[in-house]
Amino acid sequence: MLNDEIYRRKDITHFEVSWVSFNKLIFDYYDIMLPMTHEDAELEFLKKADNWELAPGIERVLELLAEWQIPIGIVSNTAFSCKTIKWELEQKGILSYFQFVITSSDIGIRKPHPFITKCLSVELMIGRPGCQPNEELMV
Repeated sequence: MLNDEIYRRKDITHFEVSWVSFNKLIFDYYDIMLPMTHEDAELEFLKKADNWELAPGIERVLELLAEWQIPIGIVSNTAFSCKTIKWELEQKGILSYFQFVITSSDIGIRKPHPFITKCLSVELMIGRPGCQPNEELMV
């Protein structure tokens, strides 16, 4: 019931509740002790439950973007932490292509909230003196 309430309001409020926060609330309420940290439980859950594959041709696209020296990053609406998403990208062999990974669960706000654009702009401009906002492209 709590889960339904949270997910129903995500698109309206653009607030994100992290997997760790939600599960900690539930486990604490029912006085359930985990044999690991909630952060470790998140990763273990992803390992078992989230089985996705790379889209055909994506590795070639990433290689071309790297060859053309086009910096890219990920901004994802997800309840999973950045650490967990990076682990998954590493398992797929593509983490090294991305200069940054931002997850809505780590900052508490989902796309398309304007704050996400601000976070993305800051991440893109780090280490790129003279970079202008009109040099960015979000896909």
